[in-house]
Amino acid sequence: MGLSERQIQVIGAVKEKGRIANAEYRALTGLSDETARQELRGVVERWLLRFEGLGRTAQYVLANAGV
Repeated sequence: MGLSERQIQVIGAVKEKGRIANAEYRALTGLSDETARQELRGVVERWLLRFEGLGRTAQYVLANAGV
């Protein structure tokens, strides 16, 4: 699917916790805010994660959760 190891790691974290915020992903990987946002966007564009919420409450969840 063309995912990086970090993107695979975030999918595993979301499966375990149910959701993850950008700040949690940054803490997990040590990435900058912009790089984390780009990597998470890449996973969303592949329909593996879905973005929910606004601002500080924004979270990423599995795209097929609840289906």
